[in-house]
Amino acid sequence: EKLPNEGPAIVVANHQHAFDISIIHCSTKPWICWIAKKELIDIPVLGYFIKKMGVIPVDRQKKDLSVAKSIYERIRANEVIGIFPQGTRMKSIQQISKVVPKTGAVHFALKTKIPVIPVGITPTFKVFGKVRVTVGDPLDFNNIPENMQGNDEIMKMAIYMMKEIYKLAD
Repeated sequence: EKLPNEGPAIVVANHQHAFDISIIHCSTKPWICWIAKKELIDIPVLGYFIKKMGVIPVDRQKKDLSVAKSIYERIRANEVIGIFPQGTRMKSIQQISKVVPKTGAVHFALKTKIPVIPVGITPTFKVFGKVRVTVGDPLDFNNIPENMQGNDEIMKMAIYMMKEIYKLAD
């Protein structure tokens, strides 16, 4: 009930397993357009399905203006964007302190004034194991003054966002 039925919104989640996107899609109502590493497009069968799902491929090694344009277009089309701020899978929650989150979700939230909805996944990923998907209250970055939107402040907001996600996953 905390996820909107439609966008625009940004969903941010922890990423521990290859099935995270599927688990979130099976647990939520709105279709989520995910940002994913471009290498997945090159995998023969998986790449086909990823393209059909509307995933926006991103090169994690460089900044790409076309990716930002694609995200803005989807936001203007009232879609829900999904981002794993870690930028990679983490095998356990204990590893979070070893990875600096990416700041893209915060940047897009600040520029577009749309809500950021944290999602925590607590997986066991065993046969007949339970997987819990917990959706948190939207994070509001709308009231951040322009002079508080420098790189250091945005990184602090991204770290705060990841902590909120991991509270839900814990």
